[in-house]
Amino acid sequence: MSINLNLEEVLERMAHHGWRRTPAREAVVRVMLGTDRALQVHEVYQRATRYHPRIGMATVYRTLEILENLGFVQKVHAGECHRYYPTPPGHVHPLVCLRCFRVQNFAGDNSLGSLKAHLESQTGFHIQGHLLQFFGYCETCWQEMQGGAE
Repeated sequence: MSINLNLEEVLERMAHHGWRRTPAREAVVRVMLGTDRALQVHEVYQRATRYHPRIGMATVYRTLEILENLGFVQKVHAGECHRYYPTPPGHVHPLVCLRCFRVQNFAGDNSLGSLKAHLESQTGFHIQGHLLQFFGYCETCWQEMQGGAE
């Protein structure tokens, strides 16, 4: 699993917020817990059909939205569309590979606090939150692109 949660924990949290446990929702959760890549909705759908062949695309969209609202997945913008990836606990930010879409997270530590303070003092803006995403190439893809992978 990509994050430190299990299927039951996620489904229990969904139920706690009023969402019924269905085989289709469970399929989407299984897909998201089992990936280390940011997936497009159609990729989530294709993978979810392995667990629940009759799942509908609308259910995939709705379930991803629920999971995003509960903090279990995060939407990243990569190229022409957005993708979803499982969010680990804590305050983290994604590094997204533009080639294989593998996601590596880094901690949102105090180093961002000084940037926030600087921006507030420069602009008078009272920052309440932020989204920070970096895009580039993972080490494996970079080496392959440079012709150095062996």
